Amino acid sequence: MATTGIVACAYFHRVSDKAQVATDFLWNLNSNEATASLGYDYHFRACRLRGNVDSNGKVAACLEERMAPSVTLVLSGELDHAKADHKFGFGMTVGE
Repeated sequence: MATTGIVACAYFHRVSDKAQVATDFLWNLNSNEATASLGYDYHFRACRLRGNVDSNGKVAACLEERMAPSVTLVLSGELDHAKADHKFGFGMTVGE
C-alpha cells in the first residue's frame, strides 16, 4: 500500500521450466478504481510466447522466434476491446 492511496498486489508462479504465469491487481482508493491482469510466458524449443489479459478489455501477445543464433523474428499484437482499437507489428533483432 502506497501513501498515494494505491494498493498493489502481485503474484508470480513458475508452472514448469518452460511456463510461468503472473497476476497483478491495482486498486486506487482515491478514485475507487481497480484493474487486474493475468500474464503468461511460455518457452517452446525455438520460440517464446508472452502475453497478458487485463480487466479493461485489453489482450496482448508477443512471439519471439530465433531464426539463427543471432537473428530473432518478433511478432506482436494488441487488442483493446473497450476502445475498439488494435495494433499489430513485427520486427527483427540482429545481434546479441
